[in-house]
Amino acid sequence: MSRQREKQQTEAIAGRVMAARRPRKYPGGMTEEAFVAIERRVTRGIRTLCALPDREKGWLTVKACWPFDAVYDWGDLIAQSENREYHEELKAERAARFEPDRVDLGDYLTALAWYCTLDEQDRKIVWRVAWNWSFNSIAWMTGCSYDTAEKRYEEALKQCWRAARSRGDI
Repeated sequence: MSRQREKQQTEAIAGRVMAARRPRKYPGGMTEEAFVAIERRVTRGIRTLCALPDREKGWLTVKACWPFDAVYDWGDLIAQSENREYHEELKAERAARFEPDRVDLGDYLTALAWYCTLDEQDRKIVWRVAWNWSFNSIAWMTGCSYDTAEKRYEEALKQCWRAARSRGDI
């Protein structure tokens, strides 16, 4: 069920730009289906990159072995119950994380190679859209208008498509 919901959410992210107010102009040979496919692959590549564990970070963190259920003092029971609720929220948040499947793991490096051809500002825009930021908040962070942020996002994906064609990935 969660994989199906995640797939629907990714489809919704990929289809967000499809509801644009103005008609798109595609470079030669690019269709609307190709645009959506590039958007989906780059979005899932970014989310897969963030879902993978960082091995060096595991060595740099200190982990305690003390169980959360230990009772220290009767006066500390209220604090422990609040702490337990917090840990239950963390477990629920971890369960809702994006979990890449085999196709995502096999494809994310290719999609990120296209993503790396973008300049820094366009990479930030594509990254934020991949994490469900609205174009209003992206426009506010980049200091441009809503339409400009949307247009730059579309141009960035077109640049990814050109990179994919030049590499022979499509």
